[in-house]
Amino acid sequence: MIVRHGAVAISGLLVWGFVVENLLNLFLSPQISRFLPFLAGDALLGIDSDTATPESIAVALTRTQEALVFGGYTAVVLVVGTVLLHRRDTN
Repeated sequence: MIVRHGAVAISGLLVWGFVVENLLNLFLSPQISRFLPFLAGDALLGIDSDTATPESIAVALTRTQEALVFGGYTAVVLVVGTVLLHRRDTN
């Protein structure tokens, strides 16, 4: 709902998940990078990272916290999409 074209939305999602978030994970401290949406989603699903350091393991979130982080991002994107859809496409 945020982006009008489906191909752009899917491309943006893939670029964010595979490129941007991995670069942010490399350059940000583990205390901050644990709140990135796809990393929280991967941890929620039990997908372990090959690049996990002892520092990132020490500050890892619990499954409930990971669900709240991922759900929070989902809620924010849903609200933004709903507001933009209502502004652009109302009669």
